Amino acid sequence: GQMHGGVYTGSLERGQMHGHGVYTRDSQGLVYEGDWAWGKKSGVGTLTVTDKDTGATETYCGNWKNNLMHGEGEYRHSNGDVYVGRMERGKRCGFGSMQYSQMPGER
Repeated sequence: GQMHGGVYTGSLERGQMHGHGVYTRDSQGLVYEGDWAWGKKSGVGTLTVTDKDTGATETYCGNWKNNLMHGEGEYRHSNGDVYVGRMERGKRCGFGSMQYSQMPGER
């Protein structure tokens, strides 16, 4: 059904996204498939955001807490760069590795 400007298909608990489900918001090119806890992304899931103008895609696959990337995960940037490691409250934190699609300076 319609939820927060998008469409949600999956488990509900007391009217909130809870359990496993897929949320799509076409206006932002956003798709999240994974675990939910009381209306927030929480657990393991994959978020894909596609730029409607360029078709460029960014993807995060990993752990979530309170709607933020939190824990181990992999972030694929639209330019081909890939970060694998720890995220904390939505940001890279601690141990991780960055693989660049091009050598720095070639961009």
